[in-house]
Amino acid sequence: MEFFKTNTKSIEILFRDNKLYKVYFPLEPVCMHLSKVSKTQLMLKVPRDSANEKILGLITESEELFDEMMHMSYLSQLWFTFSAEKFNKLNEISTLLAILINIVILFTYERDVEATMSVIIIQPIRFFGFTIETEMLLLFLGIV
Repeated sequence: MEFFKTNTKSIEILFRDNKLYKVYFPLEPVCMHLSKVSKTQLMLKVPRDSANEKILGLITESEELFDEMMHMSYLSQLWFTFSAEKFNKLNEISTLLAILINIVILFTYERDVEATMSVIIIQPIRFFGFTIETEMLLLFLGIV
């Protein structure tokens, strides 16, 4: 019974005779790979002024959502399983690393304007009595 609860969904349809009908349909396995972010964006994008606009909005967005689900399904079959949530976390981590790299560059690079040629001097970072070579730190953060 649990199998059918997780693999079937339903919609309610109101016909002209003001009767509400519940229609059940199987949920395709690829649909399990839609991220929560995409679901939220869909809910915010699709206009709900009328039934026709809801259906038209869903049809308009369905191709992009289907592509995402297919891609995430493919990634989940690789030796390193990938899910939409992992992808979002990796995206957040890479953004934070990029910000950290920019902060390190902002506070450690100096430009010697008195020299005849433009020279960039990279100052080492001193952190709690330790000296860290900035170039090595940036190389490490760039690889990560």
